[in-house]
Amino acid sequence: MQRLLTAARWIGDAMAALLLFLMMTVTFLDVSGRYLIDRPLAGSSEMERYMLALVIFLSLPSVTVLQNHISISIVDSILPARLNHMRERIVNVFAGVAMLVVGYYMWRYAGVLVINRDVIGASLLPLAPAAFAVSALSLVTGLTFLAMAWRKEP
Repeated sequence: MQRLLTAARWIGDAMAALLLFLMMTVTFLDVSGRYLIDRPLAGSSEMERYMLALVIFLSLPSVTVLQNHISISIVDSILPARLNHMRERIVNVFAGVAMLVVGYYMWRYAGVLVINRDVIGASLLPLAPAAFAVSALSLVTGLTFLAMAWRKEP
């Protein structure tokens, strides 16, 4: 199971890194084209928005497993270790359920995008594939939170 989690994290992180590099490349080409030859890259802002959503949601399961998300630990030093662990489980359950709900509704919305054949601006990129990816990654993140809630010790 640990090897599967490690492989899944590595693949998600590698895909996010690749998309981040592509975003950087698109920005470089757009700015260079705009200032050097007075021809910006057509549809660059739409491509960047598309890739940004994917980078964020590709990174969520990894951030969840590594517990690198932003948290405020006001009561950690006050509560005993056992209560802190119980509080952490409750927070993980709530976060997991919330991400599962987000994933469910995003999947439904992606279906609407397919029916409407919605696209992004001038580049005509279809929105549905990104919405389905965001939905699937939200569901994976929700399941990751729930798995974190039932692990033995932090």
